[in-house]
Amino acid sequence: LGKAILANLEEKELSGFLKSLRLKRLTPKTITSKEELMKELVATRNRGYSINNEEYLLGLVCIGAPLINFNTKAVAGAVSLDFPASEFPLGIIERNYTGILTKLASELSAMGYAAAAVLTAYYSYFGPYDEALDEVVAHGPDAIVLVGFDETRLLIEHLADRGFKPAPRPTA
Repeated sequence: LGKAILANLEEKELSGFLKSLRLKRLTPKTITSKEELMKELVATRNRGYSINNEEYLLGLVCIGAPLINFNTKAVAGAVSLDFPASEFPLGIIERNYTGILTKLASELSAMGYAAAAVLTAYYSYFGPYDEALDEVVAHGPDAIVLVGFDETRLLIEHLADRGFKPAPRPTA
């Protein structure tokens, strides 16, 4: 999500953020230089979505798209889809899911959402399911989009148990 947001910041805001940024290696694939990060942010902005190819956690590939405030044209947040690298090569993710992701981001932006979380059925591969839900709710998204769950009603009950209440749908 971070690169999707950073790539869409105004130049002055991005510059100020980068001055205080310390890049820390989390995996062998983590971006650790500001020059490399800037190249990736340009590529992200040009293609309309970000890629995190095991940079944060080995075995996890994420794509993200910005949520844009249509009134101010400023980035308001981001939405992402996460995949286990062992089952979804990056090429397949880009070919099959980036269109879905960017359309979702555009629709959420048009509805006025500032932050959204997308939970995929694959999310639970990376840790205990309850911890994953706790982490999502802790970030306070306005909306949670559920993709690929057989037990959607049960998941909604689990989210409600954790205090998640969706924000009222924004009005124009």
